[in-house]
Amino acid sequence: MVLIMSNQKVAIMGSGPGGSYLYSLLRKKKPEIETSIFDIPADNICGIKGCAWGLNYSLFSGLCQNIGLITERYVLRKCDHVFLEDVKIDADIAVIDKPLFIHDMLSGEIPRNPLDANTETYDRIIDATGYKRAYLSSFPASRLLSTVQYRTIIPSVSVPHVFINDKSGYAWIFPLNEGEVHIGAGSLDGIQEAMREVDKLCEQYKAGAILCSCQENLWHDGPVSPVTEGKIWGLGESIGLVNPVSGAGIIPAMISAQLMLENWDDPQKYELSIWKRYSYMIKEHDIAVKMVNKKLNIIELLNEIGTLRAMSRDAGIAPQLSKIKEYSRIKGLFYQV
Repeated sequence: MVLIMSNQKVAIMGSGPGGSYLYSLLRKKKPEIETSIFDIPADNICGIKGCAWGLNYSLFSGLCQNIGLITERYVLRKCDHVFLEDVKIDADIAVIDKPLFIHDMLSGEIPRNPLDANTETYDRIIDATGYKRAYLSSFPASRLLSTVQYRTIIPSVSVPHVFINDKSGYAWIFPLNEGEVHIGAGSLDGIQEAMREVDKLCEQYKAGAILCSCQENLWHDGPVSPVTEGKIWGLGESIGLVNPVSGAGIIPAMISAQLMLENWDDPQKYELSIWKRYSYMIKEHDIAVKMVNKKLNIIELLNEIGTLRAMSRDAGIAPQLSKIKEYSRIKGLFYQV
């Protein structure tokens, strides 16, 4: 059903990368729409949801240009490779100043408290509240990944490092600037297990004092329906758009905002565009689970090269099958056929 309305009144609930990007798009490309943005600030120092701040540089650059922002203003570090454990993989990754980027997308405007919003007065509600899906039907709690992240000092780390552990989770170290890093872990076994993994990495890499910390849940199974429910439309993590392997969510959230704008008057087309672009995440999740549980064979991996390429494209990592096979053999993730 096509919903064409003029002089719409829109409330964006959530000021993360997706909600803020949509806010900027609407203000610049549909100024006739009365757009308001709402959020509750995070209680950590940077004031935003926990995130490593890493993303695909080329995709980020194009999205910045689309709203008239200069990419390099936000880049803390650009990396042409990452380490998956000790395996070096070519990449096109930047670590950005996410708080500054969000500030500029909002033109310095401070989001209003959602408790002050009378949702009945809006023609459309954008659910950009992440895994909480505060306005759409909620996620099953058992399918959420618990994450812990510290901001600390590790001068020896100059490129991103990613680790997959044997306890249904993964960990990361992303360099920021002046020796600072984000070091974190996620686990399906709960927050305490994630915290143990982070502490273990901090000890291994001789981390300095903890400057900031945050805890968050993360949906990692791929896209979910419904994408829209009446006048409520979801985007970003609220509709499951987080890479199950890399945890990348900034770029998918921003692209979903772009897809929403392109299909603004047609919820069915918007939902189809989301599934067309991101359905590969379902298979990506299945691959990740099989690898961690050592139930993936090499033939299955070769059959999913399209999924691996799509995952690599969004995460900014080159789809080097030989490197993935090398890592998988080192970790003993394959079973023999």
